[in-house]
Amino acid sequence: MHDAHTIYAPVIIRGLINNSFKETTSAIYRLVKEQSGGMQIDPLLFERFQIKKVPAVVVTESTACLSNQSCLLNYDVFYGDVTLQYALKEIAKKEDRLSLIAESALHTLKERKNA
Repeated sequence: MHDAHTIYAPVIIRGLINNSFKETTSAIYRLVKEQSGGMQIDPLLFERFQIKKVPAVVVTESTACLSNQSCLLNYDVFYGDVTLQYALKEIAKKEDRLSLIAESALHTLKERKNA
């Protein structure tokens, strides 16, 4: 979560734990504690990007991927319980049009960690 906050990337969860705001808020608080950042709840993004398992890191060309767009040509996803840095490196290795976006995020992440 800290790394996502560092590159201004949102952390999204699909829904509520046991349909309870109280339980979800409690779980988020335990994860966030004193770190920067937070989480958003947005099940529509999981649908839009066809996320069937988590954790997943999504790189997209545009932050304005509207709900009426399929986004199928505008994103790349990496699945696995890995660091954000590792996931971005793997996406960058694909050498497609999203590689530059992943590389830029990696550069920002490294630069801010070393600051």
